[in-house]
Amino acid sequence: MQLVQGAGMGVRYYSPIGPIKLDIARQIGVRDPDFRIHISIGFGL
Repeated sequence: MQLVQGAGMGVRYYSPIGPIKLDIARQIGVRDPDFRIHISIGFGL
């Protein structure tokens, strides 16, 4: 596993079925980095 640094932002919406999370980030220190999108529904462990 390789650890990298990134920067981004996220949005949280607390719905009746649980929280809905959307995070967008990109890697720091890389030329032409790709964006990563993470979507999560429900509570984390």
